[in-house]
Amino acid sequence: MLLKCQSCHGFVMSLPLSVCSSGVTPISPSTTCLNWQLGGEQEELQLVVWDANGHSVAFVYGNNVHYKAGHAAGEAAVQITTDGGDSIFNGISDWAGRDNPIVSLHIVKLDDPTAIRQIVYPPSQDVELQYYIATITWATADRVIIQNLNRHQNKTVWNTCNAADGICAQIMEQWATTPVGWWDPHRPTVSRDGSLFLTFVNGEQPTDPNRRSYRNVILINSIPPNPEHQPLIAGAFHVDAILGWDEANNKLYISGTGFHPETSPLGDPSERHVYSVSNVEPNSISECMTCSIPTSADEECRSHSVSFSTNFQFYMHTCRGPGVPEITTRRTSDNSIVKVWNDNAPLRERLATKLLPTLSELEVDLPLSYKAKVRLYLPPNFDESKQYRSSYAGPDSQKITQDYGINWGSYLASSKEVIFANIDGRGSARQSAEQKFAVYRNLGSVEVDDQISVTKHLINTLSFINPNKTALWGWSYGGYATAMALGKDSENVFKCGISGAPVSSWLYYDTIYTEGYIGLPTPEDNWEGYNQSSVMPHLEGIANKEFLLIHGNADDNVHYQNSMMLARALEQADILFTGLSYPEENHRVNGPGKQRHLYHSYEHFLTRNACFGPLGNP
Repeated sequence: MLLKCQSCHGFVMSLPLSVCSSGVTPISPSTTCLNWQLGGEQEELQLVVWDANGHSVAFVYGNNVHYKAGHAAGEAAVQITTDGGDSIFNGISDWAGRDNPIVSLHIVKLDDPTAIRQIVYPPSQDVELQYYIATITWATADRVIIQNLNRHQNKTVWNTCNAADGICAQIMEQWATTPVGWWDPHRPTVSRDGSLFLTFVNGEQPTDPNRRSYRNVILINSIPPNPEHQPLIAGAFHVDAILGWDEANNKLYISGTGFHPETSPLGDPSERHVYSVSNVEPNSISECMTCSIPTSADEECRSHSVSFSTNFQFYMHTCRGPGVPEITTRRTSDNSIVKVWNDNAPLRERLATKLLPTLSELEVDLPLSYKAKVRLYLPPNFDESKQYRSSYAGPDSQKITQDYGINWGSYLASSKEVIFANIDGRGSARQSAEQKFAVYRNLGSVEVDDQISVTKHLINTLSFINPNKTALWGWSYGGYATAMALGKDSENVFKCGISGAPVSSWLYYDTIYTEGYIGLPTPEDNWEGYNQSSVMPHLEGIANKEFLLIHGNADDNVHYQNSMMLARALEQADILFTGLSYPEENHRVNGPGKQRHLYHSYEHFLTRNACFGPLGNP
């Protein structure tokens, strides 16, 4: 499959590659093997992709696609496209922030590279000129399944296309209406004969007391016409991924939130477990494979990641937490350990000598019967009779998991006697679809309100939190939510905040992310939603708080423009703040020595008397 991107503008990145058995050869389409080094005068490869067998390789060079059959010396790579240039990108996408391109999809017959055929879609209302090619999956050797999204990303269309003539037939259309929200596209899992495939849909679960919907699996006939389909798996829990489809034994393997119906009708979003489903049919009962298996050190494991062998007799198992992770091979039949690859024993021994924070988890009621999940990192030797400073991480997709991790919150709690909190409220992932879609077309609303209200609840109910020393911190979307929370916090729940690489207006962020959540920035659609979700109309609340704004000026994700526009608005409003810029640093700010400087800057900001004062004693 070949993607052609027209009206693009240049920004490319090269990656190191070596496909030669020996020697070093400068890269060009005429070389007999692929090998290039960083630096020097040679041209840059823009993308490299192996075939399914790992024998042949396709690469993009000079905005054109090339193909090399095998990796033995003797034959030059074949150039597939010739029209690549400053305004046409073949096989790659443009830099985020450029104008949306016009994209077309083509099939190339590799034994005759001149035979390039464009895919022709059938007409579909709402998915016409402006659409996304979301996923491309080969069903058989001569048929491909393509998933499209409309520009609003609330409708998906599945097509099956013939590789010989490029003609497509529509399989089905789906709207994100139950509940109203957006589609999260995922590559489908296709049956061996290509006639069926598995994908996701939100389905109502009657076992949920509020009858809310959860992401579930559906089975679709890839050959039109297609009947209605029902969710395959019973239970009010979120399905993360399809791990494998054992067609010979009619068994499906999935991963999802922790579902323990004997103790709760709802899944635990902090846990990640693996389930087997014995019958691939509607409302099948899942069996948890990992809910009771310990690690090789006989420790509890509540977050699992697995990869099955091709015959499903074995699986590679990673226990991700809450304790020290380990990697093993296990038998699928009884989950017994075949081999321990890495038990991280040295790390476990070192941690045994360290003072670590104590974790406390609780729930706080939210409007409309929703619940906020809260995790507190409490200092070692915690004393409820004392008062502690508190710092809150800004909202993101999901903060509270059972994955192992030592983070900045662990450091603040264990070394500086600061209570660090994570809050997953409305808009967070891996709970009901209604809770996730609560922010739809209105970012910076309920997810920010929940951070403020839950923090206020904790201050009012937990006597050990000092109400005069509270801070909020976040990066990327968390940086945006931090700035919004400080601005909307009319009761001064927070005294200071750190906003790293924030979006300040969603007009400055890329369309594929923004429009799926908010809609289009037009009077006919949701211009008002863009205005209300911008930080700039909410600056008044920042005026009486300490505010640190941080950004790398080479950020290729959240562009530096966001912080500069926010800084200008703060200056025009005569609101004092502290700004920190990292030259030539991208979204991660991970250049040599930069992470150390970044976290030292965080701590220096918090030690100001107006924020926390000297750390170490409450």
